[in-house]
Amino acid sequence: YHGSLLLSNTTDPFLLFKVETEEPFRLPFFLKELGEFKYTFFHGWLDDFNIIGHRLAWKPINILELGANQTVAYDKDRNYNFWLWPKVMINTEENLGTTFDNDQRASIDVALYIPFLSKIPYLGLTGGKLYAEYGGEDMFAWWQQEDKTWYGPFGFEFLAGGYMAGVFLTTGKTDFRFEHSENYITRPLFYDWYTEGFRAKWGVDANRAFQNPAWYRKVPFTYNGALLGHHMGPEGEDNYFEVKHRIGKFTITVSYDKERHRIYQTYYEQAFRVTPEVRRSYGIDLLYSHNQWEVNVMAFYNKYKNVDANPDPLQYDIKEGMNVDELVTGVGIKYLW
Repeated sequence: YHGSLLLSNTTDPFLLFKVETEEPFRLPFFLKELGEFKYTFFHGWLDDFNIIGHRLAWKPINILELGANQTVAYDKDRNYNFWLWPKVMINTEENLGTTFDNDQRASIDVALYIPFLSKIPYLGLTGGKLYAEYGGEDMFAWWQQEDKTWYGPFGFEFLAGGYMAGVFLTTGKTDFRFEHSENYITRPLFYDWYTEGFRAKWGVDANRAFQNPAWYRKVPFTYNGALLGHHMGPEGEDNYFEVKHRIGKFTITVSYDKERHRIYQTYYEQAFRVTPEVRRSYGIDLLYSHNQWEVNVMAFYNKYKNVDANPDPLQYDIKEGMNVDELVTGVGIKYLW
């Protein structure tokens, strides 16, 4: 909701071709008992690179949804023909230095809907959802020529991992949401590649809190000065809390967001320890809806500690002790037809 590890809405719109299933579908014959599926594919053209992405969602039962996601960013000068897009997505030649060595990241996610909260007395809740996403800036997979090893039940492991977890609760008129995201500590899902690598090379165990500076950098994952991925950026952490309340035609939303940027935690902590930038944001948004019109009035007060003076979201110039405040306001008008 507040930002996906692979692709978010933090940047300007770009030219996009997208195909998706309008309604959930079932597999034929006896496989229909597996549940419902949805599929989305897109290709985007940006100034410096192109991007391919797709998602397969599976609902084995009504209250559970599982998803698999992948994005591949590739240099603009390669400009693959559309019949090569499947080969680009499979990524068998990743990190081999060929013309199909691109910047892949992938994730899996789960959402558990909890409508039975309405059965619990005194809470006043009508439903909710628990959800999480776990992904990697890269993958170690059996089908890739450089790897050819099976890890876990699915045959792959995420490298330079990141995760997001959230909870959503609603009373019908009032919604509560909390999300935590981070991508600076490696937490293996199936195979601790970094610890095992240290053991094999030096005969010692490495601290699992291994530095994770890889996110969004192989092909600079930015457009018009903003990240396409999660707005916390690389080596980041984000905690977001929101309350939304509806009164007639009005919806009021208050939010709090705390981000830490440029975090390192490594086996060699003293050598890499830095002071992160910390941003706290306090927001209020008032929405008025009438027929086909929507009008938004919003304001955000941001407090920065240890300001990052580099405007590039992938590079850092932390000014320790320098603090900055700002007030951001906006008005939006939308007509739906």
